[in-house]
Amino acid sequence: DALSPFVITLVHDRGASGVVGSEIPIAERLATEAALTFFSAFLAGTPAGEAILAMRRVLLAKNNPLGLVYVLYSAADLKLTYST
Repeated sequence: DALSPFVITLVHDRGASGVVGSEIPIAERLATEAALTFFSAFLAGTPAGEAILAMRRVLLAKNNPLGLVYVLYSAADLKLTYST
């Protein structure tokens, strides 16, 4: 019903373009796997929406539906850009 104050603080006060969070408490082992899977794709240039979808599919392929509890608080087409 309402955004977590944590999300609001990161976006408004810290200038984050987006936040990935979970709707429930998650064990550290799963959180690590989810983060590594998401960031491997995202840092390689995959848009955030596609990266979170890929992470969910990896976990589902392992019969773990808990990837569905992760929420992307940003535009789905958010991408990293590197300047030289």
